Amino acid sequence: MAAWALWNPGDQLLTGGTSVLLQITLVTGVTLLLTSFVRRIPTIRYGLLCAGLFLILLSPVVTLVMQFTGKSMLKISLQNESTLLDHKSVSTGSFDQTGEAEPLERQIIADPQTFSPPPDIADQRPKEPKAANSEAALRSPVAPPTAQNTLTAVPADQPAWSTWMDNLMHTVMPGLFFIWLSGSILLLLRLIRGWSRLAAILRTAQPNTDPQLAAAFARAAEEFPHSRLPTLLVSERLTGPVSTGLLRSWVVFPEQAVRQLSAEQLREILIHEMAHCVRRDQFILLIQNLAAVFFWLHPFVRILNRQLAQAREEICDNYVLTTTDATSYSRTLLSLARTIQSGPLLPGAIGLFTAQWKLEHRVAGLLDPNRNRQLQLSAKSRLFLAVLALLLTFVIAGGTVAVAQHKPDSSDTDKETSPRAETQSQTFTIHGTITDHDGKPAAGARVEVFRTKAENKAQSERVLLKECKTDSAGHYDVTLPEDKVKGDSLIYVIARNERSGMMSNKIKLRDARITLDLQIPVPFNNLIHFVDPTGQPIPNLPVQEMNYTILSFSGPPGPVPLNQRVKGPQNAPAPTSDKIISVRTYKTDDQGVMRLSFFDLRHGVTLKIPGTDQYAPQWIRLNSGLPEERSENDGTYRDTIKNLKQGEDATIVVAPAKIFSGRVLLGDSGKPSANTRIKIWSSQQEQLGSLVYIEGKTDAAGRFRLNPYPGVRFGIIAYPPPGTPYLTREVKDLRWNAETPEKPLEVRLDKVVLAEGTVVDAQTGQPLKGASVQYEPEGANNKRNTDEIITGWQGIQKTDATGKFSIPVLPGPGTLLVHATSPKYILQETDSSTLYRSKPGGMRIYAHAFQKIDPVTDQRLEPMKIELHPGETVTGTLVDEQGKPIKEALMISRLKILPTSPSWRGWPDEVHDGIFKLQGLRTDVEYPVYFLDPQRKLGVAATISTRNKAPRIVLKPCGSASVRYLDPEGHPIVGKSLGSLYLIATPGTPRYDFQAASRGEQWADETLVSNLDRVNYQLMDSLITNAEGKIDFPALIPGATYRFRKIVDGHPIVVDRFMVQPGEAHDIGAVKIKLDE
Repeated sequence: MAAWALWNPGDQLLTGGTSVLLQITLVTGVTLLLTSFVRRIPTIRYGLLCAGLFLILLSPVVTLVMQFTGKSMLKISLQNESTLLDHKSVSTGSFDQTGEAEPLERQIIADPQTFSPPPDIADQRPKEPKAANSEAALRSPVAPPTAQNTLTAVPADQPAWSTWMDNLMHTVMPGLFFIWLSGSILLLLRLIRGWSRLAAILRTAQPNTDPQLAAAFARAAEEFPHSRLPTLLVSERLTGPVSTGLLRSWVVFPEQAVRQLSAEQLREILIHEMAHCVRRDQFILLIQNLAAVFFWLHPFVRILNRQLAQAREEICDNYVLTTTDATSYSRTLLSLARTIQSGPLLPGAIGLFTAQWKLEHRVAGLLDPNRNRQLQLSAKSRLFLAVLALLLTFVIAGGTVAVAQHKPDSSDTDKETSPRAETQSQTFTIHGTITDHDGKPAAGARVEVFRTKAENKAQSERVLLKECKTDSAGHYDVTLPEDKVKGDSLIYVIARNERSGMMSNKIKLRDARITLDLQIPVPFNNLIHFVDPTGQPIPNLPVQEMNYTILSFSGPPGPVPLNQRVKGPQNAPAPTSDKIISVRTYKTDDQGVMRLSFFDLRHGVTLKIPGTDQYAPQWIRLNSGLPEERSENDGTYRDTIKNLKQGEDATIVVAPAKIFSGRVLLGDSGKPSANTRIKIWSSQQEQLGSLVYIEGKTDAAGRFRLNPYPGVRFGIIAYPPPGTPYLTREVKDLRWNAETPEKPLEVRLDKVVLAEGTVVDAQTGQPLKGASVQYEPEGANNKRNTDEIITGWQGIQKTDATGKFSIPVLPGPGTLLVHATSPKYILQETDSSTLYRSKPGGMRIYAHAFQKIDPVTDQRLEPMKIELHPGETVTGTLVDEQGKPIKEALMISRLKILPTSPSWRGWPDEVHDGIFKLQGLRTDVEYPVYFLDPQRKLGVAATISTRNKAPRIVLKPCGSASVRYLDPEGHPIVGKSLGSLYLIATPGTPRYDFQAASRGEQWADETLVSNLDRVNYQLMDSLITNAEGKIDFPALIPGATYRFRKIVDGHPIVVDRFMVQPGEAHDIGAVKIKLDE
């Protein structure tokens, strides 16, 4: 008893132990509950259990931090030294009694002659009665204390639950704590003994000399071509194979088992053990061992450890099942089970039967036809686990139990507590010296500091933080508050002046003061003369510099890959990874001249002339790498393009304004379409060609005045007020004549039927916000469907936050096409002839839902509910042949469809850091997917399905092809932009084969290779025939189907259909064509 009396843990230790106990109960309870929902998916179950295991080990640390910082939200008042009262013996004659007894736990009983209470409870002290004697004392309902009594003062406002907790802390918890500590010490000694036994086995184990086992090990190693393999050892002291080792891994095989198993069985067992080593399961095993030692008293921890070991074995069994059938592997396990015996504890080793898992249950799982054979977690699952772990960390931190500290009297507090100093936010300082290209101080240079933080791989936010000018010595000093830096942001510093051009660099703010010196390169000093169409200079012309991106300018400029391009007013290179971060406006001088020394022309400059009453809005691309002259077959809209050498001047003719004005009216009512959208497009071709738009709004009277981009042909698209039954209308092929006075246009919008409805998720019933709804009438059955009526993608309406939409439609049969904002929904398929004529054939059309409608004039169309069905997701990895992740690649699949183009156009998805995600898959349907790393010229054609949720795709060297163009006489066609090589994503007849469409045949999903790969086909020059009439097609994806075609009598004719192997060069041969076809 005396020894037990010495065991008296303090309150902080007791509450800490209680906190850890409660936290572990919560974490393990939640983890085990969640795993019960995914018991058939071992990878997710394993991830959940690992997350729970880490949180278990983290709980003591969280408790310690929360207690010492005093941030705990759950506090209790315990009996401590400030509330324990020691008393002398009190005789019955001096016993003090109040007129009415209080409950025992609320009284303070003391001899007024011998007890002086502390100030904080003096008001609770009973008053001494005027008359008291021993007889009255004996009649008291409260027994007097004896000499052995120790009386405790409990605050009057202490709640009952705190009293219960107090009793628990000082009665149960000390004994429980003692039992836990004793057991942990014994288990730790047992664990050390087991590790020592394993170390002795490894010291005596011998390298393998058995040829059969060596051959099986080599065959098993083929399944892990890019992983660090373990060392194979043989030991007579083991009864079963194990894998072990943290920094260096081994597979140790029992010597007697080698001769009792076949070569195939040995290979299967070795694959299983190698999987443990490749996955580094020994690290998790170490954490499991520590959890078993220090949390052995908690039954949930033992259950979690057991389930974790089982999930680990299931995953490693899946590695074996990728190379053999379940029946064969089950026989292997049964054979091995007959040859081994239970051995001593080896806590640092993982064996085939170390998990507490019945063999019959394991075999039944292997033979289950619905077994999940996933090997790795998807990115979505990893994100879920990270969020769950973070949430549980906050929960256990907030639920930490701490001892409530005694609060002294307010007057004492005022005297004893000094004012708390306010925390000052940290600041960062960037300073340095700016020198020009001669090495001299760049006095008066402008220094700009930007912050960029990537929101995702395709877009980033850039913000100007500060700007200043250097002093006479070229020095600058910029101070940034911490709230502007935002932690993980990249900081860009730009320095430029008129004498030496521009230079930039990017840094990470790791220190409070950073020195950054920059030398500005040699300036271009080019002059641009801006003139009007008559050749007269334009003084004081506003010219805006559009900064798309900030680059660290080092090395020569190179091609801009597809994943760094966007479509601006023309299809010219402009990085998508950055928004326009700044717009600076300059003006030409009195002679219409602007000096370019303030710009860096090595990586291109984009200038914009804003629209005025005299001049049209227009863009100027300097040193973009595009040819200045339009090629023969180039139908794109082109801005003014100039490629300048250093010191070279240029003259740019500014296009005059071509103003179009008018009014938009609603139907026959003559009411104005007030404050609604209106667009004007421009084309540089008399027929066909691409278009660029400028958008505006009508005023309250429906009037508009639009200044379009330069062009020869124009069109106006007028939109109705949202939610009204009026169709969007287009006025096409407008011409502008400078000699004719401006004549106002009148655009009337026809009244039709308003289609309304809701778009929802078919599984959850939740409304889908932002879904695109477009309308396509059956042209053959609707006489009102004229060219002036805008339908399809140009009339798209978006659903609101409740999933509701309204869109004007023509009376008669038609179809609504719905595309969700998320690609996770399953695409439905039809074709253009079915859509427009109710007959099969033509171009494949994709949407997440097709809704047939047949409204009647002047009759309300009932609201509809359109359900979109979510598909499954496959998340895989891309590696090269050395097993290294592919940094950047393109993924081409028929699942990438945009609402603005419901037919397949070959838009690629970008893949970063070797991780790709394919969404919207139907269960067990195979999808052809093509991967291309255009920079390294690596690629592969893969088949993706939900049967493998985590595929590992290996990219191999691309192939190539070449063709020679000859005229009908057999002469080479030289210097012509040709090249009709298509990648085929879905088989079918060539696109635009209208004869095949009339026969009911569907066109192939195909696209030109030059549209897919803007790195190797960056310029039109790459598809211009050389002196031999030859064109080369590099970077062709191995395993993909390509088709080369030519036009004969207006119809596409397939010349060659082929598939390249890695590194193969395919010769299409000589193709005779007529240039006028």
